[in-house]
Amino acid sequence: CFTTARPPCDTPFQHPARETLFIDARKLGYMVDRTHRDLSAEDIARIADTYHAWRNNDGDAKYADVPGFCKSASRRKSASTAMCSHRAAT
Repeated sequence: CFTTARPPCDTPFQHPARETLFIDARKLGYMVDRTHRDLSAEDIARIADTYHAWRNNDGDAKYADVPGFCKSASRRKSASTAMCSHRAAT
């Protein structure tokens, strides 16, 4: 079952504090066929843990940008600028 037509690297999360989290999941998972990529339970947990650490930055898990995987940017920066910077690190 496939639930999205958006590439996994093209899904930003927005935070009420005017921040946007970009996660690039292009290197996670495995190709089922030439157009479909499946994520393992570990991949999904990594994405979820990163999101929760970013969303609740005052908890036990601290968020930090990881070049080639995730980047938090203020909404003042354009989304395209943040993603271009993020993709350049890959």
